[in-house]
Amino acid sequence: MSSLSQTKWEKADKELSEKLNNGDISYEEYFPLSMTLTGKLSDRISAYHKNKSKILNPKNEGLTIRFIPNEFRVNEYGGIYRKAILKNDSNSTYIIPRIDATIGNLNGFILINDKWLPHGEYGTSSCGNSYYDETLGSYEQIEFELANGINVEGKIETKYKVTITIEGKVYESNEVTINLYENQYKRLTE
Repeated sequence: MSSLSQTKWEKADKELSEKLNNGDISYEEYFPLSMTLTGKLSDRISAYHKNKSKILNPKNEGLTIRFIPNEFRVNEYGGIYRKAILKNDSNSTYIIPRIDATIGNLNGFILINDKWLPHGEYGTSSCGNSYYDETLGSYEQIEFELANGINVEGKIETKYKVTITIEGKVYESNEVTINLYENQYKRLTE
């Protein structure tokens, strides 16, 4: 990616933000416009912890992270939340890093031109009290929703995955299909 191209996209981001700050557009309009016009992709991903439960039919597959195919919800501002499960299908116990209501140590990747490009990393907090560990016991699973700014309405289909680092080991999710808007694709490839 050339720095000149990225400067062009940053300028478009700034102009759209100014319209929002000046009251020319609402927040409800801003989010979809940021994706379609300026090719914005979030630089953060957040995995919102939903619930923890026991695995009903253990298969001893170890620790896995999996997106649930075609399971997502869209909030009132157009944000996409993909459903996934972090599953400990073993008799071991793992320590899961947490940041407030989210799971830590996640990184996202988008497949562009046969290369996995980094897309977003887990957020941080300015409050030291926000960081803590959660135990994922044997044969337990955590359901979560991943907010990553990737939409489902674009015309350019590609793949997306995440990794999570737990106790120094990297675990990779399955791949899910995502749909980028033309300007998002251009922003990633210029």
